[in-house]
Amino acid sequence: MRRRFLDRAFRRAANQRLPAAQAALAYAYERGAGVPTDYVLAYMWFNLARSQGHNPQPMRETMEALEKKMTPEQIAEAQKRSREWRAGADITDAIARAAPGAPPSGTPSRTMSGSGFLVSAEGHIVTNHHVVASCQKVTVAPGSAEAAVIARDARNDLALLKVAGAPAGVAKLRTGRSVRPGDEVVVVGFPLRQVLAPNPVVTTGTVSALSGLGNDTAKLQIAAPVQQGNSGGPLLDRHGLVVGVVQSKLNALRIAGATGDIPQNVNFAVNGATLQSFLEANGVGFGAAPPGGAALSAADVGEQAARYTVAIECAR
Repeated sequence: MRRRFLDRAFRRAANQRLPAAQAALAYAYERGAGVPTDYVLAYMWFNLARSQGHNPQPMRETMEALEKKMTPEQIAEAQKRSREWRAGADITDAIARAAPGAPPSGTPSRTMSGSGFLVSAEGHIVTNHHVVASCQKVTVAPGSAEAAVIARDARNDLALLKVAGAPAGVAKLRTGRSVRPGDEVVVVGFPLRQVLAPNPVVTTGTVSALSGLGNDTAKLQIAAPVQQGNSGGPLLDRHGLVVGVVQSKLNALRIAGATGDIPQNVNFAVNGATLQSFLEANGVGFGAAPPGGAALSAADVGEQAARYTVAIECAR
């Protein structure tokens, strides 16, 4: 039976002073089970359950482990929300904080915002517009080189950065036959870099549809796992060619609130044609090739992409 862990009835129970439901909602946020991982919301709901006497040993151990992963600012924010929460309160604000591209609640002003990838030997980097939209200073890792934002396309959620120095590698974009629903794809990026590996993370999946929300034909729907921090990273075919720019994941809580069902692995990317038009409009020369030869393993694709995929750090 399909799991409906965070349907409207369950969230309403958590919101009406039922401590077991509050604890279960806290575990969901702590583990990223059906919702984006959010330590502040997890700690808040654990606090509320504990304030009503629900404090079993496993929950105490989980809270202690959670405290070690959180910054002092995050813990203070969670405690503040616990104090301000009231029974029956609407949790729309909490849902909005889990929107794609939003920074984790309570994070310090300097945060790891997303991913990007090099597309030219001159140091041009592609990422999402929402990754750098409010940055006062942008740096890329490895190397902590400062990057200049030289072009933006808010409508298609693309941005172009530039760094000095010769890159270790440069991506090639796919030309010729376009991807089809069911084609295998590889995602490379830096999801949840604060708590996961500091190196590029590789995930795999398939193209689900050739349009995004509202039948947006500038986007692809993909069934490859992405998390906060993947935004702006390359979406590659099994020949190691870029077919899109990872953009976002569907907000599971919002859809659950509207439909009573949890969407499973529904994510989006800006498609390759839109990316190429963006680069051409900004006078960036890029490498391109049609798919050919034997398909590579996902590991080989990921290894190649790691040479030109970068983490983007944003000072707000």
